[in-house]
Amino acid sequence: MLFKSKMTPFLFIGVFLFSNAALCDENKSVKCENECRKTADAINKASKAVVNLHVSQTNKRDVFNPFMGDPTFDFFFGGQMQQPQITMGSGSGVIVNTKGLVVTCAHVVKDAEKILVKLNDGREFEASILYQDSYQDIALLSIITTSSEEFPVAQLGDSDDLVITEPVYAIGNAFGIGQSITGGIISALNRVLDGNVLMQIDAAVNPGNSGGGLFNQRGQYVGVPNAIITKTGANHGVGFAKPIRLIKSIIYQVENKIQHKPVWIGISGQDFSYGIAKALDGFKIDDYKGGVMVTTVHEKSPFSDKVKPKDVILFVNDYPIDNVENFDFRVKTTNLKDDITLTIWRKDTGIQTITEKLPSVPESERTISIEIKGNNLLSGYVITDVTEFLISSKNLPHSLKGKTIILQTPEKYTQQQIGFARYIQQYDEIIKINGKEISKAQQVADAIAKGLISITMRRGNQIMQFSQNG
Repeated sequence: MLFKSKMTPFLFIGVFLFSNAALCDENKSVKCENECRKTADAINKASKAVVNLHVSQTNKRDVFNPFMGDPTFDFFFGGQMQQPQITMGSGSGVIVNTKGLVVTCAHVVKDAEKILVKLNDGREFEASILYQDSYQDIALLSIITTSSEEFPVAQLGDSDDLVITEPVYAIGNAFGIGQSITGGIISALNRVLDGNVLMQIDAAVNPGNSGGGLFNQRGQYVGVPNAIITKTGANHGVGFAKPIRLIKSIIYQVENKIQHKPVWIGISGQDFSYGIAKALDGFKIDDYKGGVMVTTVHEKSPFSDKVKPKDVILFVNDYPIDNVENFDFRVKTTNLKDDITLTIWRKDTGIQTITEKLPSVPESERTISIEIKGNNLLSGYVITDVTEFLISSKNLPHSLKGKTIILQTPEKYTQQQIGFARYIQQYDEIIKINGKEISKAQQVADAIAKGLISITMRRGNQIMQFSQNG
């Protein structure tokens, strides 16, 4: 009885809605049909620029074999457990110019030895990597061809024009079974995940969709699906996409051959929270909408004599700023040598705007990373000295400036590294090698080359010590 009583009102409502639909004005129905057809045509046209990527790499991961060196084992198995294996992966990409420039995610093509691009019309080409940024998770590929090929090209939209609840469509090679199209809405804008600004969508994003295209109803390319939040590995309606605004700035850098000269503003700050705003003398709390409070201005910054600590950045190029990540995003999406305008609030003088040209990172702030070689606990780890630019680009604590840190951890560990790796995290500080204090990354590499005995690390107030045999 309970089941029936619950179903009765549902069935009644369903009939009621159907009856009303039947009474719809015929002209409105035709208009709706035309709009739906227009959207369908735009999305189907856009899908031609979305490609499937097949990536092969050699898996060189060390396999622990307790029988290594046993002559009986070697006789029967010939050491085959130690042989490198070819692994295959799949993902998606989007063609963005007539020369065959393809946008995808960096994790799709990481360590790729061969990349095969398969177009919607069945054509296949190999591709090479032109640009790869693991932190931003963006890669640009160049289709390799000796003939004059015509490629379908996606129409670039503007992610800044998107609004919450606007319909969007994700196109990609889901699960490697072939191109699929899913629909949904923009669930949220300016989500921050691992320091990156993303759009949240509920259009289904599954393995293989990464690097594909997110399109609006006009078939314009507005984002790159790259992540989901899930407890099972399946889509739960919480997906994320890189805004096309960021992709456009990277395309500009690559096409103008300035991808190795990232923009730089030389300003560090902290989130301008409601609590800070309320306690700040002279600030009208009724005007609070977030922002970034300046903590330091680098002496080589174009704003060095115009912006001061405790200034509050409210807008960048007329876009509202609500946190540090959003500030960094707006800086990164301003092209090199273009004007960048900051709207700031300062005690006693109020709101003012300042415009300067955005330079590239000065040599003194370039991040020089070192990958540790050899057979030791730090093998495969990438270390670096922390610069002001690294602090702003990775949103690191300013207390790390000048320190030597772990910039990147290995994806694959040797047997002796497993215990060590459980405790070490990205951005941990290296303070001593073999009992001697460290002030430069190169000192770490030099000391390890002579023989690693012990490592002392720091994370906040926690000190950790490890020995080579431990």
